Amino acid sequence: MAKKDHLSETPATQLRKANKVAFTEHPYEYLEHGGAQHSACG
Repeated sequence: MAKKDHLSETPATQLRKANKVAFTEHPYEYLEHGGAQHSACG
């Protein structure tokens, strides 16, 4: 089995998982001082 990339766990994702609410995660590469523009265009 391939190693899964680490994804952040937040109170929101914990709540969704606990209540079996479907959602998708969209990881992105962190860029210091990259801002929203970097994240949105990644």
